[in-house]
Amino acid sequence: MDALLNIKDMTKRLGGFTLGPISLEVPAGAIVGLIGRNGAGKTTLLKSALGLLKPTGTVELLPDTPAKRDVRQDLGIVLGDHMFPGDLRCAQISRLMKMIYDHWDEGHFYWLCKTHGVSTSTDYKDMSTGTRKMLNLIIALSHAPKLLILDEPAANLDPVARDAICDLLFEFTRDEGHGVLVSSHILSDLERVCDYIAFLHNGRLLFCQEKDLLLEQFGIYNCTEEDRKKLPPEAIRGLRHNQFGEEVLLDRKLLPHIPTRPASMEDIMVLMVKGMEK
Repeated sequence: MDALLNIKDMTKRLGGFTLGPISLEVPAGAIVGLIGRNGAGKTTLLKSALGLLKPTGTVELLPDTPAKRDVRQDLGIVLGDHMFPGDLRCAQISRLMKMIYDHWDEGHFYWLCKTHGVSTSTDYKDMSTGTRKMLNLIIALSHAPKLLILDEPAANLDPVARDAICDLLFEFTRDEGHGVLVSSHILSDLERVCDYIAFLHNGRLLFCQEKDLLLEQFGIYNCTEEDRKKLPPEAIRGLRHNQFGEEVLLDRKLLPHIPTRPASMEDIMVLMVKGMEK
């Protein structure tokens, strides 16, 4: 499967923080979810991939784009809540986008606004956070992009609005030539929509794996500290204490005989981080 984004040995230093070296792909037809704690480097990675920051290493962004075509024409980008001047309304935003994007589809833009409850008569600054986020994603989708790069598109949204965003991403990647790289702290949403999960911690990529294989690989073993100490260390990928003992994140392939319960993406991230901190 062709990669829409191919990052090889990318490094970016910002003050005392270093991201990388990172190697990561976004295959065509796939949604890649980027997870990690605040300060792990997710936004730095996205901005470096887009050329907004200047990293070392190699970044191939939409490598099959014809040489004469501006690669930005095929990108849909959401990097924050406040992406437009506050006094603009949808009609003015649409006129602006028409000047920027060759394939701006005004009809599709207004249809998505109507479908998802975005008022076209309200100033951008007067929209709720949720409405602004939905509008930003609608704008990113309305010029026939091939790759979406989204930074926390569903943060602080209610479950209904988040579900609508998930549906839009599903619909977008029904075209196998499309792909998405999305960062989020809402791991349940990423678990629902993503094909791959990339986990950043302290600037380093701990893994980038197929989501289904990841959820099959790990399980939670509830035990005492004494029982945990009897386990081979290489099978333990994380742990945390609770009032009843310990929850241990196990690699089930190494210990298939140990009874475990399924691990969610949140379990995997939290237990890995807590295990590293210990």
